[in-house]
Amino acid sequence: MTMNCSTRPNVDKVLAGLKDFQRHTVEYIFRRLYTDSDSVSRFLIADEVGLGKTLVARGVIAKAVDFLWDTVPRIDVVYICSNQDIAQQNIDRLNITADRQFRFASRVTLLPVTLQELRGNKLNFVSLTPGTSFNLRSRTGWKHERAVLYALLREHWDVSEGTLRNVLRGDVRKDRWKAHLDWFKRELEPQLDEELKQAFYGALDQAPELRAQYNALAAQIGSRRKHLPDEMRWGRNHLIGELRHLLARSSLSALEPDLVILDEFQRFKYLLDEERDVGLLAQELFGFQGVKVLLLSATPYKMYTLQGEEGEDHYEDFYHTVSFLLKEQPEALIQLEAAIDRYRRAMFHLDVGERKELQETKAVIERILRQVMVRTERLAASVDRNGMLKETFIAQDQVRPADLKGFVLLDQIARAIDAGDQVEYWKSSAYALNLMDDYKFKREFVKALAEPDTTRLVNLLKEAQHHLLSWDAFQAYQAIDPGNARLRALWQDSVETGNWQLLWMPPSLPYYQSNGPFSDVQPEGCTKTLVFSAWKLVPKTIAVLLSYEAERRMLEEKGRDFAYAELTDKRKPLLTFTRSKGRLTGMPVFCLIYPCLTLAQAIDPLTIARDLNETAPSCQTVFEIAKAKIRELLGEAETQVSTKESTRTDERWYWAAIALLDRHFHRQDVDCWVSMEDEPLAWGKMLDKASMDGSGKEEEGEARRFTEHVMEFRDFFQNLGQEPQDTSNLPAVQLRFEGMLQNVEREPLGKQPEDLLDVLTYIALSSPAVASLRALLRITQPESREQWPAFLAASARVGLAFRTLFNQPDVIILVQRFYPRGPYWEKVLHYCFDGNLQAVMDEYIHVLHESLGLVEHDPSETAHKLSETVGRALSLRAPTLRFDEIVSQGKGHLTMEKRGVRCRYALRFGDERSADYEGRTRDVDVRIAFNSPFRPFVLATTSIGQEGLDFHQYCHRVVHWNLPSNPVDLEQREGRVHRYKGHVIRRNLALNYGLAALKMDKASTDPWRWLFDQAVEDRPQGVNDLVPFWIYEGDEKGPQVFRIERKVPVLPLSREIGRMERLRRSLVAYRSVIGQPRQQELLEFLSAHLSEDEIEELVESVAIDLSPPKG
Repeated sequence: MTMNCSTRPNVDKVLAGLKDFQRHTVEYIFRRLYTDSDSVSRFLIADEVGLGKTLVARGVIAKAVDFLWDTVPRIDVVYICSNQDIAQQNIDRLNITADRQFRFASRVTLLPVTLQELRGNKLNFVSLTPGTSFNLRSRTGWKHERAVLYALLREHWDVSEGTLRNVLRGDVRKDRWKAHLDWFKRELEPQLDEELKQAFYGALDQAPELRAQYNALAAQIGSRRKHLPDEMRWGRNHLIGELRHLLARSSLSALEPDLVILDEFQRFKYLLDEERDVGLLAQELFGFQGVKVLLLSATPYKMYTLQGEEGEDHYEDFYHTVSFLLKEQPEALIQLEAAIDRYRRAMFHLDVGERKELQETKAVIERILRQVMVRTERLAASVDRNGMLKETFIAQDQVRPADLKGFVLLDQIARAIDAGDQVEYWKSSAYALNLMDDYKFKREFVKALAEPDTTRLVNLLKEAQHHLLSWDAFQAYQAIDPGNARLRALWQDSVETGNWQLLWMPPSLPYYQSNGPFSDVQPEGCTKTLVFSAWKLVPKTIAVLLSYEAERRMLEEKGRDFAYAELTDKRKPLLTFTRSKGRLTGMPVFCLIYPCLTLAQAIDPLTIARDLNETAPSCQTVFEIAKAKIRELLGEAETQVSTKESTRTDERWYWAAIALLDRHFHRQDVDCWVSMEDEPLAWGKMLDKASMDGSGKEEEGEARRFTEHVMEFRDFFQNLGQEPQDTSNLPAVQLRFEGMLQNVEREPLGKQPEDLLDVLTYIALSSPAVASLRALLRITQPESREQWPAFLAASARVGLAFRTLFNQPDVIILVQRFYPRGPYWEKVLHYCFDGNLQAVMDEYIHVLHESLGLVEHDPSETAHKLSETVGRALSLRAPTLRFDEIVSQGKGHLTMEKRGVRCRYALRFGDERSADYEGRTRDVDVRIAFNSPFRPFVLATTSIGQEGLDFHQYCHRVVHWNLPSNPVDLEQREGRVHRYKGHVIRRNLALNYGLAALKMDKASTDPWRWLFDQAVEDRPQGVNDLVPFWIYEGDEKGPQVFRIERKVPVLPLSREIGRMERLRRSLVAYRSVIGQPRQQELLEFLSAHLSEDEIEELVESVAIDLSPPKG
């Protein structure tokens, strides 16, 4: 990815967007890298998880670029992160310029195509990923890379083009590969940089063995061979990997890096190792003359290791990292080793004299390390230094007799097939035999099924049938027992709270009292849950059983006429665009998806609620005030439209009224948008990109009918339903749409429905499109009239995404269950109103605005990116997870049948196959959805979700399904939900201040910005910005304060309680033994000789403090 800019960045503006402690860190790092007399070339930001290392890096980039601007002709900033998803997430946060045009070039091997562009720029930002830029050998890479190689080798080697093409084809089909090469030759080959070509040719000539390998392969593969044996395939892959490696080395020489940033570098620490070949390639970047290297990681080395942890050595890891940082200061490295040794010896002798030596040695260690690294931690800002944490043991009372019987039967089956002890699986999961994938127990069971004599196994399974999953039970929507104490306890904090009735989390700051399904949810159900387990089996079990139970409860209806597998066939979408007898019958759907500017600006539930000066006004009071205002607006607007006398109610009024309001009050701005035909702002073309029903099976007819409906709406807006007076000057595209409408009946509006004002009030207060537009306008405003279409289009896209949500079959049944009367679109409005949708969207948009790095972006671009992310969260495709049903085929013969279960309420973190889409649900999409107020409400993961990911925006509950052995892992897990402006912070702000405290000057002001500003103003003097943005407990003390919830499910008499106690003590003490060899030995000594309070006091006085020095 490359970014270019010729305008000097505004450093003051960049730094103004940082918190005070972040600015302090930036200033210190800049001094150490550039202006101190003993400046260094390598520096590490090791701030605790969630404190904004990326934003600190942005500040450093801004100051560095400004410092180099007048003396360096071309400034290259190289950003290296583990994958392209992280690059895309962070690129906006790191961008210090006004230039928003990015082009992907995330592989060093593609630099020959983009280098000409870089050479002419003052400032370049190049994003690379280690796996695609450095670790290249034995991989065939991307087809673009092989196309570069083909173009270069075709020119330099005198070989058959057909054979060369076939050797470099990889696994791409021959016809597609040839078409790609033709495209590359036409579009990109002319851009190949001549200097890089010559550098590659020179390196190639120095490696004659590569030509020999190619000749041998070419003789075997030729120009036509399609299917290669494994040995030949391996040889081809090895050759391509070597050629890619050579191309990468040649290409790196063309970069002129001034600043290299390694983000979360612990994931690719091999780049620091000069002994490894891949590290040597990276050293060409790190060793460039004058380059500065900035490393980012909350865990730059293993902070703490236990004896016997395989492949882990804390001291070696620590020493390796510090050696890289202090490479230019070998004397300092020797001094550091000696100081650490003295520090350790003093820790074993804790009398008064040794305490003094500890203090002196600590100062030496801090002085050396602060030359090349800093680390800010949040715990000191918490009132009781516990990081707002509340610990609870759960599941102790959840074991049932049937669970114990299930273990006995599981154990008997395991013994019968010689599969070993299954107690840990039983403690962690229910229905293990059904839900296990590639476990030894499952493999042995599959083998046993194939044995000639399965009599004993059949008898055991017959006895265990009530402890196995049955597809018949799913088909009939029967209740399925959790079958496990831990899962039963999770049930209590999830579906048993009643939040299965909700499609989104309740807002932290509701504008009025919730109603309907939202009034019947226990407090425990108002935050999401993040589960960590040591077993892959557990996330799957949680996702399958919780999602099924939530859907089962949603679909409890009398006279249900379908089985589980028939749901999508029996319940079709209701918010559709249809035509019947010359009329477009889907027009009322616009009450949900049209962003009425008049209603968004003239009616605001926040303003109404705030002016009532009540803690939580009733929804009916807010509704009546809004209704009175709408009566005035409609009375003024309806004078411009002619109606016909009729005794029959004309239901067109529902959608025509919102068009009428905007025509009267905002005609020019709205007309500009509805008349647009250019993507991505063209309203009539939006369904081409939107999923019709969440399945991805887009139908051309639906998109065409949507366009017809939009044209009908536009026709009424522009002509009030009458024939245009003169079509001679209409553009061709509009004349074509006029032709679409020639069979649509046009007639004046008739009698208004009696409930028109009520419906308009619901639209004003809770229409998804109107609520989204109002939320956007709170955080950013159009800078000119030309930008209004972008805001309206963004809100319309969000409206269509909500349409996707409310077209899901289980959602349809849920909504109709709570609102039995009226058309479905009106029921949806009632659900949104009862769910405080405006407050939900205001909070979500506020969170996204900063998390996506959009604060300084152009308003139009901000609106577009916000709507895009909201749309992805709402349109997450439900993956299907499969279990094995054990089926008897008669005569003692057993087989296993795959059965699929839809997962929406709970998901496991990992790529899953979509329930009704031939593709995969990507981790990034799951993360976006979990970090939204919408489903999933439970996310279960293994250690893959433990580092580098944010899950805090709507979650402050962490369940440690299996306790980690290492206290650092415990801290890392909880660090996922304790981050900037997290859910727990916002809930405490709302609890402390409430609606009545809002004193905004303008109705459109962002309430969350005001609340945070007020908390800053009210905090004690001398406290930094960790409060209130990372730590906030408010004025309330006691059980009402929300906290980070640490849930530990344990069985009665379990050793887990003792393990948790030891982990808790280790958490207090491990910071004082960072950098020590044999940490566990030292920690055990401290725990044996000191009380917990004494350990805490010791840590306070002698723990290594690497925060940036004052002044």
